[in-house]
Amino acid sequence: MSTMSDYLSETKIICNLVKDFSGVKDWTISWKTLEFIYIYPIPKLHDLTRLRAAMCLNASPKLMPIVLESCPNLKHLKLELVIDSPYAVSTRLSTVLPRCLLSSLESVEMETPVTEIATELSLARYFMKNSKKLEKLVLRLDESTGEQHKPGVLERLVKYSRRCKLSQFEVLPVVPTPSPWPGYVHVKSNRF
Repeated sequence: MSTMSDYLSETKIICNLVKDFSGVKDWTISWKTLEFIYIYPIPKLHDLTRLRAAMCLNASPKLMPIVLESCPNLKHLKLELVIDSPYAVSTRLSTVLPRCLLSSLESVEMETPVTEIATELSLARYFMKNSKKLEKLVLRLDESTGEQHKPGVLERLVKYSRRCKLSQFEVLPVVPTPSPWPGYVHVKSNRF
């Protein structure tokens, strides 16, 4: 059985560890680390320019601005969105814009395919609408399931990408790979 002092000790260790990462330029973080950042905000990571993050799909709208606010000079973001979270979180994204959206974020890539819930599309719109320097946005669609999204959603994103002057907007059709190495394989790129 864990006591409160054990919990506080673990929290202090994690806080100190994150502070030691303050000079890192490229970081891959897990959902558990993001969960910690959500509960206990970390100091700004001014040197971080590349971030690959695993994030729970239903928590991403709430977490995204918090994570981005911690990385004011972020240029490249790769997101892996998973469908597993103990939290029921709002799907509305914050209207407060993190600094990196206004000054440095150039590239966003969603590593997991767009789900039926389509939170990924909301995130894509968020980045296109708010990132002043965004040049590249990559989404993935799982063509093997035949899941259909609301009609016209991708078409609207394509039009919006042109209005936002993205130099590269890609929708990558993917198919799942078989076990024991589950994942996705890129089929053919659709550049817009």
